[in-house]
Amino acid sequence: MSQSLENSKVFCVNPFIQAMLTAQGSMKPCSLFTGHVTDGSQELSVYETPVEDIWNSEHLRRVRRQMIAGDKVSECSSCYLMESRGEISGRIAANQSWGAALWGNPRNQSVGELAESALAGEGAMRSGPSWLYLEFGNLCNLRCRSCNSRYSKSIAKDRVHRRWENADEQPPFGLRGVGTADNSTEIRLRGSEVSSYSRLAPGKEWSQDREFILHELLRDAHNITKLQIGGGEPVMAPDTAWLLETIVSKGLSSSINLHFVTNGTKYDQKIADLIGCFDEFAIALSVDGFSLLNEYIRKGSRWRAVSDNVVKYCSAFPQSVYIKTTVQAYNMLHLVDLANYANSMGIRLQCHFLNNPRYLSCFQMPAKARKAAATKLRQYTSETLYPEVTSVSKENASELLKIAQVLEEAAGDLDPRTIADFINFTSDLDASRGQDILQLNAELVEFIGEAGVPWEPERP
Repeated sequence: MSQSLENSKVFCVNPFIQAMLTAQGSMKPCSLFTGHVTDGSQELSVYETPVEDIWNSEHLRRVRRQMIAGDKVSECSSCYLMESRGEISGRIAANQSWGAALWGNPRNQSVGELAESALAGEGAMRSGPSWLYLEFGNLCNLRCRSCNSRYSKSIAKDRVHRRWENADEQPPFGLRGVGTADNSTEIRLRGSEVSSYSRLAPGKEWSQDREFILHELLRDAHNITKLQIGGGEPVMAPDTAWLLETIVSKGLSSSINLHFVTNGTKYDQKIADLIGCFDEFAIALSVDGFSLLNEYIRKGSRWRAVSDNVVKYCSAFPQSVYIKTTVQAYNMLHLVDLANYANSMGIRLQCHFLNNPRYLSCFQMPAKARKAAATKLRQYTSETLYPEVTSVSKENASELLKIAQVLEEAAGDLDPRTIADFINFTSDLDASRGQDILQLNAELVEFIGEAGVPWEPERP
């Protein structure tokens, strides 16, 4: 069975080993999974249902059985799409990490053993998740253009940005978690229905309920080998330091690989010191552009603060910091600037393509723009133009060439309606935020015009 699953085009270890708990209390196997775990009609929430019951819900049991049988899972379409474009999808990356028996698989289990364990329970797993991915609240100081109110309370308060949340192809939000746009303590459990019921501490988000974290999330902490903490912005979350301190005090920092994702605008010395207590860890800095472009895409970010904090992180953890970039319409023509910065700092660059919202995707932009972006990347990585060659710059060159290849080979006709959405979304946010795409991305606007779509925003 192991051999057939290792070569499978649909099998992924994530539903068998990983639980991602969102800021709103819903669960999914990974960030690319479409929607969330449901009972067939509504999203399951830790505010109503124990983690163990969601982990072995019929929904996840069905997903596991389908994968073992070799059947495609509709919720995993993002990975299938990435693979069709020649990208290394989340599915492939997870399988490679597990198969290599690295930090995430210390028991050296095969995928066949995972499958056999699941089949013995008709899709249910005997033990809890080995990998935990915690969105530690949605408190965030940024309003990134590709983000939404699930991940940022700042966007929840941005009426212009919120108007666009349902304009893309993402499923509608079923859960709102604790804390509404006005910071009240009501719990929105089902769509617009508001309830004050919760099995957790009254008026608290799950990420602030220490009893829930200690006695439910970390109940089988000895089984956890990977912990990813994101947000929101986890440096701003009130209990991030407590969570890390708890894990360290329990002696688990030697057996858990920590992955900490931050936007780089904040630096907390206590959190940094606690991260350093882990034997294995990585710090991902979410940065989508160099200098002013990052400020444009990630509203609220200040490049001086980000660059100062990059220096602090790199000084403290020189081998464990990398830049995580979402390649999208706004930055595809400017990746060279960010790569040049990363190389100058000796930092690895990890890129992934944005899929949603659809109108911000590179693959919805004119083919001529994608080819121009790819040409820039190839020119930069050529022997004549590339900076001093180091082990990091070689890795970054490889990453950029992968991006270039995908951009070059991407097919598809231009959809005027999607481009119109991009124009209107961009113009709406520019007007409300005092920004102007022409100051930083006039080249993209020109490509759109050459494709026959004039830059003429619709006015409400």
